[in-house]
Amino acid sequence: MRKLLAPIIAAALLAGCGGSEGGNAAAVGENSVAAASDANGAVTDGEASAQIQLAPDGIGYVYPDGRTGRAAFGTGKNISSQMAVAALGEPIGDTVNSECGAGPLEIVDYQGNFSMLYQDDRFVGWTLGGDDSLLTTASGIGIGSTRSEMADTLVVTMVPESTLGSEFMIGDSQMGGLLNGNDADAIVTDLWAGTTCMFR
Repeated sequence: MRKLLAPIIAAALLAGCGGSEGGNAAAVGENSVAAASDANGAVTDGEASAQIQLAPDGIGYVYPDGRTGRAAFGTGKNISSQMAVAALGEPIGDTVNSECGAGPLEIVDYQGNFSMLYQDDRFVGWTLGGDDSLLTTASGIGIGSTRSEMADTLVVTMVPESTLGSEFMIGDSQMGGLLNGNDADAIVTDLWAGTTCMFR
């Protein structure tokens, strides 16, 4: 099995995010996030529409003209939350779990069973679950993807004897999740990346 380094995995997951010839990446800043969105998690910018995407090192979005924006782990809460709100609407929950292994984490929940995790007002992780989420990586991996679909483009390693169930990791990245079984047709039921609050 080929071994991929985290930067290569991140590049694969964000494939298609690069600008078209002459396109420029849009930095995620105080004024760079659009103010409207549609029901599918697409950020709108005038007539353009961008899709929020999951990544091993944070979240991002890409416009049809090739411009991209991202909030990597370590980004301030104000900036990263603007991006999430623009794409997904206002949070539906906001709690602090003081018993996480990494220390107290603020967990902000959005529609579609997507949560962003913060520590010391910095974006440090995300989780995704449920049956109806439309959020995916740039390569289309999301809830409902099969193990074989992931293995077509990524190195998927099962975590032996995980107390969480059929847990997997994607290469050497910070991204992992759960399958509803161990065979090639098993489907993804949960995804996460970065610092989370999993109790193993």
